[in-house]
Amino acid sequence: MKQRYACASALMAVAVTACAGGDGAWTGTVRDSAGITIVSNTDDGVWTASDRWRVEEDLRIGAAEGDPEYQF
Repeated sequence: MKQRYACASALMAVAVTACAGGDGAWTGTVRDSAGITIVSNTDDGVWTASDRWRVEEDLRIGAAEGDPEYQF
């Protein structure tokens, strides 16, 4: 079980480092409490409005009415 937590902690540290951007703007903290890694983020995000993810609908399949090819 300890190996699982150690692996998860290492993976989280890599993810935080990879997502922090090139300028190192992440201002959160990583600390250890009795062998448990605690990651604290600030209220301010690292990404700018142009960097953030967007969800766009590409295709909708399944309709109650309409074209039979799209009825599900």
